Amino acid sequence: NCVREIPAALGDLPLRRLVLAGNKVRAFPERLFEGRVRDTLEELDVSQNELSALPPGLCRLPKLAKLLAPGNNLRVLPDSLGSMRSLRMLDLSDNALQYL
Repeated sequence: NCVREIPAALGDLPLRRLVLAGNKVRAFPERLFEGRVRDTLEELDVSQNELSALPPGLCRLPKLAKLLAPGNNLRVLPDSLGSMRSLRMLDLSDNALQYL
């Protein structure tokens, strides 16, 4: 796939699962996690993209249980990642993380 940008309108959908793996996504739209998806998203797969950071809004998803982001260019993580109470699976392998 060659998706480079995520349409912000996806945030208005009541999605439970969003798979964007194997693309060329570099960043998330600022308002992606402010719409209806905020209260419904349980799984996000952004594996094998070109992300250098995860947006802070991601940490405000109350139902997110599975976050897959291996194979990106992540260097740091949002400070509030540890406060995600519903998160059960986290894969950040094959990134450029400097510390946890």
